[in-house]
Amino acid sequence: MKVLVYYIFPSLAWKERAQAFYESYQQHAAGIDHDFIVVHKSAFDDPIFDGQNIVHHSNYGYDIGTLQKLSEQYSDYDVIVQMGGHARILHDNWLHKIVEPFKNPKVAMVGTSGSLEQRPHIRTANVAFRPSAMNTVIFPEFLESKESQYEFEHGENSAYNQLLTSGYLCGMVDKSGTFYTDNWRNTKTYRAGEQENLLVADRHTDAYE
Repeated sequence: MKVLVYYIFPSLAWKERAQAFYESYQQHAAGIDHDFIVVHKSAFDDPIFDGQNIVHHSNYGYDIGTLQKLSEQYSDYDVIVQMGGHARILHDNWLHKIVEPFKNPKVAMVGTSGSLEQRPHIRTANVAFRPSAMNTVIFPEFLESKESQYEFEHGENSAYNQLLTSGYLCGMVDKSGTFYTDNWRNTKTYRAGEQENLLVADRHTDAYE
């Protein structure tokens, strides 16, 4: 499969987080071939990612707006993986584990954590998706508001619900590569147990006690 991974670098104020992500990216083998780009939302580059392919993107719509635009722009890829600004990879073969479920053509979205706190949904902080499926999703008209961001992730008309309604499968993987379409509470990933089965961490998992 043709796989693209992109990391969202919102601004130079996130330099420490970006450094932590890049160190984890370099430390942990992905397990499969892929292309990698940095989506830089600042007008100024930073030497952290010297030598990598950097593209500049407006901050319209925050991470959801980026997901929408890149899904359209890179629609020739089989799978696109979005790594949020707070992402930190924890284990080797992380990308292989994330992409493996897409061998089933019915799988449209795979996260590294799922949440039951609002209503069941895949968290979009660090998420992989099939662009051919994502490009069928109806996005909120105004992505600048926090309400529209929440609606896209866990509202009644979320991407997760739209994809399920269209007959696709959506789920999450843990550090072993096990793919779950439900029962996320027992995976001990997001805000459950000691989160000992997390594959990729972020600021919300870091804040969990």
